[in-house]
Amino acid sequence: MRGDSAVPDQRAAVECAFVAVRYALGVRQTFLLCGLSTPSPAACHLANALGQSERIRRASALAEGLKPVVEALDRMRFNCH
Repeated sequence: MRGDSAVPDQRAAVECAFVAVRYALGVRQTFLLCGLSTPSPAACHLANALGQSERIRRASALAEGLKPVVEALDRMRFNCH
């Protein structure tokens, strides 16, 4: 059984994936956090990083935020065969 610390980490990871996917779908600025009742510090940090003026920083933040989503989809693909 996992410790209690896994729940907040998992919540933060889901929130970051939520923010990253919303950004990829065209949502910007403070609207990235809409739908999260009390965004985790990690989700807020990602939303701020996605608002950076430098494109390379935004791209890096987006890649990091989407990584768990892509990994989960990849696992689902392999489980379907």
